[in-house]
Amino acid sequence: MYLNINQYVFVKLFNMKKLISFGIALFITTVLVAQNQQYYATNITFGRYGDCSSGRGICGFGQTKIVAMENIENEKYVIYKDADSSLLLRIYKSHITKTDEVQLFGKVISEFNKDEKMHFKMDADFTASYQIENVINTSSSNFKKIQSGLYQVQSHLNYYLIELKLY
Repeated sequence: MYLNINQYVFVKLFNMKKLISFGIALFITTVLVAQNQQYYATNITFGRYGDCSSGRGICGFGQTKIVAMENIENEKYVIYKDADSSLLLRIYKSHITKTDEVQLFGKVISEFNKDEKMHFKMDADFTASYQIENVINTSSSNFKKIQSGLYQVQSHLNYYLIELKLY
């Protein structure tokens, strides 16, 4: 079956309209999901450096407070849960000291080779304290611990990002 030029143009325009509508719906969904994300500012104590000697990694969290996205860069540590079984830790570069760098990455950032990957080491599992239970527990999950391990650090323009596994 052959289409005349008017039918062909109509079919093309109709398909383009559907594609544009789908793109707009996808964009709106993405924006709404991003707006529902709760970010929490907190203080973190690290093993061997704080009140505990549990080895390297997170030793404790301080009180958390919800922080608005537009104010997120004013904080040192920001945590939030993603859709999977992970707790994301953002560390804002402008707020950390050389001592913080050693506690987080094992050495000062300037000592890393350009080809060397940065890691965050958790020597032991960390059982969630009451300060972060509201962050990691949702109606669809009941995570209680951060898994030990060697976590790769992603470097972004203004912050470092570490994806911690929950179980």
